Amino acid sequence: MKTKLSFTVTTMVALLGMNVAFATSSPPVDCPNPAAIQAAGVSSNVVKVNDGWFAGRRHELYGTTHLWTFAIANIAANDAQDAYNKAVTGLKSLVFLAGPVIENGRWVCSYQTSVEGYSAFAVTPPISLAETVNYTH
Repeated sequence: MKTKLSFTVTTMVALLGMNVAFATSSPPVDCPNPAAIQAAGVSSNVVKVNDGWFAGRRHELYGTTHLWTFAIANIAANDAQDAYNKAVTGLKSLVFLAGPVIENGRWVCSYQTSVEGYSAFAVTPPISLAETVNYTH
């Protein structure tokens, strides 16, 4: 499980071009609860990376003391609206898998949607707008 999580998170970090030469000064005690993530929802500003879409929120507390970026990864969709709709549907079945673990300088929590089986992650510190500027649809 740790190898799969590490590979997937490393891939997500590389795809989003994150600057990960740092870690938070205090590690998070807990990961965001799926219910808190579901309550915040996902943004309609989805991002296409290679053949998959990413949907989430870039900068949320989710009931914790740390700011997080949340993303549902590699959504197979025909276009941005289809990706957003699938993310909204998938988010309803979000379940926590593991974390927080340190990966490439960020704390990572792993989730999965049980409806479509999409991988999802929350990372802190959150992804900055500058880190995502090259990945708009």
